[in-house]
Amino acid sequence: MTEVSLNKFKKHQRAIAIIIILAASGMFSLAIFVGAQYSTGGEPEETVVTPQYETILPVDKTIEKLGGWRRVSPPKSEPVFAFSDKLDGVHIDVSQQPLPDSFKSDPAGKISDLAESYAANEKITAGDTTIYVGTSTKGPQSAILTKFDLLILIKSKKKIDSNKWAEYVYKLNSISDSRVPKF
Repeated sequence: MTEVSLNKFKKHQRAIAIIIILAASGMFSLAIFVGAQYSTGGEPEETVVTPQYETILPVDKTIEKLGGWRRVSPPKSEPVFAFSDKLDGVHIDVSQQPLPDSFKSDPAGKISDLAESYAANEKITAGDTTIYVGTSTKGPQSAILTKFDLLILIKSKKKIDSNKWAEYVYKLNSISDSRVPKF
């Protein structure tokens, strides 16, 4: 072989090696992508960013202004969605889920039992809604209530005045049905 043909052969060899490396890395990336989609062994799980049930929001806010919904329950359990807000300058997370069937026969009694299990002993009234608030020794609070056939849990980073809790819950009246298109 001449020196010129040897150089051409080496260039072709390098080009083929580069093509093989690129193809292999592309296949590897594709395998990771597909594997992530099918990690459950079946169809890819659909990511739902909005609840498929009616929800409520403060009357003066939209879910877009609140930063959107996020699912806070594990993928294979009943869906629970939450949004973040501020109440009296304190960060709160408001989670909502349809009222469980086991609560429907006696919502007031079941909420009271649930509140007791969370040590939410302070009882606040907002219109016809009873709010059970529990306060941690470090300051954060949890509020448990039911409204419009929803089980609602609100967590705050710091202690909030009872009147502010009542005012906020009273304003949770804007029914937001994410299944209905907005025009």
